[in-house]
Amino acid sequence: MLIMKFGGRTIATPERIRRIAGLIKQRLSQKPVVIISALAGITDLLERSAFQAVSTGKVNFVPIYLKHEQMLEKLGLDPCFLEGLCRDLEAAGRGVSLLKELTPRTLDYILSFGERMAARLFAAYLSKQGIQAEALDAYAIGLKTDSNFGNAHPLASSVSSIRKRLNRYRNTKAIPVVTGFIGKDKTGEITTLGRDGSDYTASFIGSAVDAEEIQIWRDVPGVMTADPHLVKNALVVKSITLNEASELVYYGTGVLHPYMLAPAVNKGIPVKILDMMNPDLPGTIISNRGDGKKIKTIAYKKDAVLINAVSPEIFHHRRLVTNVFEILTRHGVFFHLLTSSEISVSFIAGAETPALQKALREIKMFARVDIMKNKAIICVIGEGMKDNQKTIGRIFGGLSALGVKPEMMSYNPLKTNMAFTVGNKDVAKTVRKIHNIVFN
Repeated sequence: MLIMKFGGRTIATPERIRRIAGLIKQRLSQKPVVIISALAGITDLLERSAFQAVSTGKVNFVPIYLKHEQMLEKLGLDPCFLEGLCRDLEAAGRGVSLLKELTPRTLDYILSFGERMAARLFAAYLSKQGIQAEALDAYAIGLKTDSNFGNAHPLASSVSSIRKRLNRYRNTKAIPVVTGFIGKDKTGEITTLGRDGSDYTASFIGSAVDAEEIQIWRDVPGVMTADPHLVKNALVVKSITLNEASELVYYGTGVLHPYMLAPAVNKGIPVKILDMMNPDLPGTIISNRGDGKKIKTIAYKKDAVLINAVSPEIFHHRRLVTNVFEILTRHGVFFHLLTSSEISVSFIAGAETPALQKALREIKMFARVDIMKNKAIICVIGEGMKDNQKTIGRIFGGLSALGVKPEMMSYNPLKTNMAFTVGNKDVAKTVRKIHNIVFN
């Protein structure tokens, strides 16, 4: 079986939907399983509307209904096709507005409508084109998760159910169109796998059915040597390893979901990032086999927050580190770089979130906390970095010539990445300079 995952931007217009229907038709002999995301922008609209229902008491999902109705009409389908789901969504919104409360569980339920609508819309269009298709909610084929609403993880116990359910399609002409991003916990509540969680769905399902390949279709040529918006001559990276790809998602490139890789790659199933607009291009393949290239790509993450917690008494050091770790973990604060000294702990948080603010209030009870905003993390990634010390020296020499002063720095034990922080305003020139040194 072949897993074909399509993100929201790849189904953003009727023309794109027609194009990917053609891609699927060309691969019918490989028994494709389609994983579909919500239409572009719908998840954000659902989230915004849900929070507005709390703050204003008014329910307004009309833009979401109109977007789907217009898409259905332009594809020659019944504009009222999704009315049942629209009624259910409206009822959920009314409940939120009356209670003036939006729990993580209810938010996940509301967000799930994006994928559920898209899967039904896309399956209906495939059927109209003569490709027999069935829309399936991921939980209906057995995808169970933990109860970590908003960032749930599939349970290993789901594998046998998914395999059994999807194996039925090996001997039929029908194509399953499965919702990405969502599952259900053991109590039957709908959960979401985090933003861009459809990639995770694709990898997990691909691993469950022992797929021959997992294709992640996007509107970009693949993984690039740098953000092409910053570096006009950025190149396509032909192949990366699991370790390198994990570093990419860790620093939030937006190309892959943070957890999607391991289920498939650890099982030896190749994952390809492909360009829907140029399907004949090779894209980027992710596997366990390296190709000897030293440095693969430069990633960055803006709007990070640098935190420095200082204990005035040296003998508190061990307790300071332990307490900071415990508080960050308990509040679910995700941090990137971390260093410690005899009297301080410094770390970079990806963003200033409510969870971080709560954690810092606790840390301030036993330490002085300095907060530096508008920071960015620059990460140079490649498994061959340990053999490339001269290039690393040239990088820092080049940055010094630019007047850029890196702050916190990390060089991981696997030698797959070197990361450091700069100010937001220095990101563009830093990335361009490093790219010029490494790839030109």
